[in-house]
Amino acid sequence: MNTPSMFDSVKLDTAHVKIRPLNTVGWETLADGLLYENSFHARNWGIKTPADVKKLYDNGLRAQPEKRGNAIVFLSTDESEVLGMTNFMNVEPEHRMIEIGGTWIGKKWQRSFVNTETKQALLQYCFEVLKLQRVEFKIDGGNKASQTAVQRLGFQFEGQLFRRKINANQEPRDYVLYSVTDLTWPSVKTHIAALLKQMNSESFEEIQKIKMFRQNGNPEGAFQAVQAALKKYSQSSELNYLAACICDADRTENEAVPFYLRALELNLNSTDKRGAYLGLASTYRSLGKYAESKRIFLIGINEFPDYRPYYVFLALTEFNLSNSAESVKLLLHQLIETTNDQEINAFQR
Repeated sequence: MNTPSMFDSVKLDTAHVKIRPLNTVGWETLADGLLYENSFHARNWGIKTPADVKKLYDNGLRAQPEKRGNAIVFLSTDESEVLGMTNFMNVEPEHRMIEIGGTWIGKKWQRSFVNTETKQALLQYCFEVLKLQRVEFKIDGGNKASQTAVQRLGFQFEGQLFRRKINANQEPRDYVLYSVTDLTWPSVKTHIAALLKQMNSESFEEIQKIKMFRQNGNPEGAFQAVQAALKKYSQSSELNYLAACICDADRTENEAVPFYLRALELNLNSTDKRGAYLGLASTYRSLGKYAESKRIFLIGINEFPDYRPYYVFLALTEFNLSNSAESVKLLLHQLIETTNDQEINAFQR
């Protein structure tokens, strides 16, 4: 049996989304679902009008027969509404590699199940059906929301491409590069499954409401909402972690500590757990509890040895503990491991 082609029409179903070829809908329907004022795509891609969407749509349709890519649309389960779109692009069949890019989620569906469910389904298709060895994601340097989204899904950060292109405003455009490979896919798959389970929990609506309070600059509203939610869902690891973050950022470190500890006792997903160790250790440091700070950092490093922020902030704790030599050693090691400056690298030894 032949392996399907990267250019075959993609038809996948998730719990809440139908993933279909772009030509399933007309360009007018696409414009109705995606266009909104002051979107990232309007500011940086120059897609501001239905006519702009038509050009995008027509180019997407041509990509498949021209073997340049494969344009995909996300639809509601009854196919009455466009939720978003994406593309297989920069396709390299000989290297079993593609980029998933040009992703656009409709405004009302951002920070919902759409991105998580569709990324999980498309990656599973790429690795388990197409048998690829690499899928990469190049995120615009200014698109912090998309960077946060792929970090949350557990994709591997690979670096930054500076001044790689020019955007619609004739400004330099950086890219931040992430990947999933056939080697990392099993762990990413498990991580995304845990996120989807969390999203299907009873507390999910409460969590989204609390996050909107924070996003809209209302920390007191967020704190009141998370307190109310915890009365109903005291065993929610994500609610406890969210409460810790709210206290840490907008209230006091002392208030944050018990929420961090409770969240870590419960079943946090790996990304949140990694962040909770960092938050708790940094909070202990701010409170002058340097030995406790170091202990938590070392626990985090043991579980997530490749997470570099631990080493940088541990260096600060070591300095507070009067371990200046260890502090400098940690910082220099991170500098050498992360810099692209060849003049600095010349002194690595």
